[in-house]
Amino acid sequence: MRLENLVTGGEDDIWVFGSRTERQEESGEGEQPRSLPVAAHWDGRSWRAVTVPPTWRLREAAPDGRGGVHVIVWLADDDSGADIHTTSVLSLAADGSSSVSVPEVSGGRVSLNDLAATPEKIWGVGAAYPSEVTLTASTSAVYARTIAP
Repeated sequence: MRLENLVTGGEDDIWVFGSRTERQEESGEGEQPRSLPVAAHWDGRSWRAVTVPPTWRLREAAPDGRGGVHVIVWLADDDSGADIHTTSVLSLAADGSSSVSVPEVSGGRVSLNDLAATPEKIWGVGAAYPSEVTLTASTSAVYARTIAP
């Protein structure tokens, strides 16, 4: 297992993210091992593993100010050799519930690089690209989503 990201909202609100490699014998999926995401939360008393869909890759994260976290994610079946991934935002609440939001732009896709959050809003920055992937045609993007109370 490899932990790659740490986010804290306080002494009793720590999140870690990373990946683990599942060997061929475990996965039963041919010769190539696959990388699976891992996530865990420290609530001040104990660590709790958090379920993340196996097809997602985890990127930058930001605490939500309420014991949860928002994480930039992309699908593992997205072009693994690409420098640009179409991203979504996975929101994990302290109670274990989750939701996904997809930043959208007309005629294109969004790739977020960083997040920040308040209890009321998620902010993200990155770039917007045409639907057809070209590294030369992009524009800066700021993403904002209000969070329901």
